[in-house]
Amino acid sequence: MDAHFPRRALAFGLLLILASGSYAGETEKQIEQAKSLISQGRHADAEAAFARVLSAQPKNIEALLGRATLRAWRGDHNAAQQDFHTVLRLQPDHLAATVGLAYDFAWAGQFDAAEKQFKRAQQIAPGNSDATKGLAYTALWRGDNAVAVERFRHLEVLEPTNPEAALGMGQAEFRAGHIWRAD
Repeated sequence: MDAHFPRRALAFGLLLILASGSYAGETEKQIEQAKSLISQGRHADAEAAFARVLSAQPKNIEALLGRATLRAWRGDHNAAQQDFHTVLRLQPDHLAATVGLAYDFAWAGQFDAAEKQFKRAQQIAPGNSDATKGLAYTALWRGDNAVAVERFRHLEVLEPTNPEAALGMGQAEFRAGHIWRAD
């Protein structure tokens, strides 16, 4: 056996890591840059930054989630759902991907699928307020105002200082024609 094999193997492995862009510091920097681009409204540049990370690391959870979220916000539901599903294939109990997928289903008008995913999120993390909020909004957007009111009440129990619970309850009551309850 070559006496230099361990050193050469280590050097080759390091070269592969650096060449593939999987060096953690550089990857983190690229993902942070993509997030910054999103906050600046430069969505195409952000998606390109996520794509650069994913071309080197197709299973990078953070880049997949970032791109999925960006695509969902833009209304590219099929592409967003594909990215969320990829994350969930890699990590079936990933809470952020489960909640993100659920919201994307709701935004796409796929309320039954959204509700199923939000309930899955509650199984992963019982008492999760994001899942409870998502269930409440799904009922509201579906037009099921009575259910929305109950779910927003539950959210208010989980997060008593969250004004979103009261606002959501008010919207549901108003939509149900209960103007006097909406204030």
